[in-house]
Amino acid sequence: MADDGDRGERDSIWSVARGALTLYFALFISLFLAGMALLIWKGDPPSGDWAGLALFVWQAAAPNALSAAAFSIIILETGRGLMVMASWLEAKLKQRQERRLAEAEAKARAETNAEWRAWLDRMRQAQARGEPFDEPPPSENDA
Repeated sequence: MADDGDRGERDSIWSVARGALTLYFALFISLFLAGMALLIWKGDPPSGDWAGLALFVWQAAAPNALSAAAFSIIILETGRGLMVMASWLEAKLKQRQERRLAEAEAKARAETNAEWRAWLDRMRQAQARGEPFDEPPPSENDA
C-alpha cells in the first residue's frame, strides 16, 4: 500500500480515507436521515400504532444504512477522482503553457540574432566599400 500520509491510509477498498472520515459521516448521516424521512413519508408505515411504526422503521433502517454508506463512499470517491483529474489537467495545461513560453523565447532569440547578423553584415559591407556606418545596433533601436 502506498503511503499518502494520514489522508490516504485505508484498510480496504470499502474503507474511507482517514482525512475524509468527518465528511463521510456527515454525508452518511444526512443520506440516512433523508432516506428514513422519505421512507416514512412516502412508504407504507402502519398508522396509529407506535410499536408498528417502530418496527417498520427498524426493518427499513438496515437497507437504508447500507444504501447511505454506499452512496456516501461513491460521492466521496467521485469527488476525489474529480480532484485527481483536475490536478492532472492543471499539470498538463501548465506544461503546455511552459512549452509555448519556451518556444516564444526561442523565436524571440532567433529574431534578435537575425537582426544582429543583418546589422553586422551591413556594417561589414559599408566598411568594405569604405563608407561610414552610423546605424545604431539593434539593441539601441529597441530602447
